[in-house]
Amino acid sequence: MNVKPLPTVRTIHPGAPLQCTTYLIDVPDGAILVDPGSGIAEEQVLVEIRRLGRGLEDVTFCLITQCHADHCLGAYRLQGLGT
Repeated sequence: MNVKPLPTVRTIHPGAPLQCTTYLIDVPDGAILVDPGSGIAEEQVLVEIRRLGRGLEDVTFCLITQCHADHCLGAYRLQGLGT
């Protein structure tokens, strides 16, 4: 049986108002950023991604779990930074 390891899920707690908990999931070809937040704590999220040994260029997908400002507005702001 060929069993693949589960991906590593890491939590980012920027600790800013209007900022949900963000998650970084390591996958073989990069990382998935879950709920990038409101954009208010954009720099804190980027610092935490780097602290976890990744960069924004490693994020291959962004997953938004709900359409509330504290979960999704940051995706728009981060979108232009990774290119």
